[in-house]
Amino acid sequence: MALRSDHSTHAADRRRAGFSTVEMLVVMVILAILCTIGSVAYTTCMTKIKNDLSARQKGNIIKHIDTAVDLISKGVDSGLTVPGTNMRGVSGKLESQHGRYAQSV
Repeated sequence: MALRSDHSTHAADRRRAGFSTVEMLVVMVILAILCTIGSVAYTTCMTKIKNDLSARQKGNIIKHIDTAVDLISKGVDSGLTVPGTNMRGVSGKLESQHGRYAQSV
């Protein structure tokens, strides 16, 4: 009988020494839920930041274009080039980089 009681005490100690499979699964499920919530929050935050940044950049581009158009309409060389050409807008006309007027606007 003494042998059997030692064996049962040893088995009880062995069970208490580590975590059970169910306990490990519960911890893993909790971590998975926390990771999912964190990744969704991160993605949402990054989307908001990108949208805000693009809106600010769009506003800055529009402001710079409006300023350049106002300067050109006042006859000031703004350095704005016409896309696809080698022309710059000066005093309501298109001027090539060599200083000759190419055509009226």
